[in-house]
This record gives sequence, structure tokens and C-alpha cells, in this order.
Amino acid sequence: MVDAAGCGPPGRCPQCDHPGVRVHSRYWRHIVDLPVGGRKIVVRLRACRFFCDQGQCRRRTFALLRTRILIHP
Repeated sequence: MVDAAGCGPPGRCPQCDHPGVRVHSRYWRHIVDLPVGGRKIVVRLRACRFFCDQGQCRRRTFALLRTRILIHP
């Protein structure tokens, strides 16, 4: 098992494009790949959910999907 954490800017709300600043919660995402040398491959990615503080936005929280680690090993 490999533990990883996202880094970089928090990102923006997908509905209103307001920058996410406050962290709502953190959780683990598990990415599983085909076995290598008979051993199971699991990447445990620490992800964040943010509050959207824009008053008119209907979305209260959002999570960022860090897909780059899936595309670029």
C-alpha cells in the first residue's frame, strides 16, 4: 500500500467557481490497480472536501478529484 496526499491550491467550486478556502473534512480514497509480481497494488489518497462560502451558491461543499495521479504514474 502506498499513502499519498494531494497538494497544490484548494481548487474552486464546480458550480460557482468560487475558491475553496475552508476545509469541511478529509477522507481516504483507495485506488486499486492490477497486481504486479503477484502483489496487490493499492494507493491510499488523502482527499479534502471544502465549503463553498459563496452566499448565492446552492452547493454547500465540494471535493476535488485529483485525477493526474491516475494519468501520470
